[in-house]
Amino acid sequence: MAGNVTATIYWSPSVGTGGNVVWDLINTSLQAGSLVTDATDETDTTTSAAGGTAEALILTSAITVSTLLSASFQRIVVQRQATHASDTLAGDAWFLGLHLVRA
Repeated sequence: MAGNVTATIYWSPSVGTGGNVVWDLINTSLQAGSLVTDATDETDTTTSAAGGTAEALILTSAITVSTLLSASFQRIVVQRQATHASDTLAGDAWFLGLHLVRA
């Protein structure tokens, strides 16, 4: 799947206190015969508001991931950047899923 895709993160806050969560999508492309250490990583970041309801389903705004290549292997890692200054949610952010759509 070469080209751009949009990604939406599905998640839920563990607490109802509100705040923001910063998410990173780390995209790794590898070609057949490449060394894992030669992988190319690109990071796209988004900030999403938790609202005030614990365990509510939240969807991030669409994130354009523009670095997908015609690779033998494509990996996308989703991680929370809880130490980021803009991440203000006091509780856990539960990752529920990732929706990818070809742009």
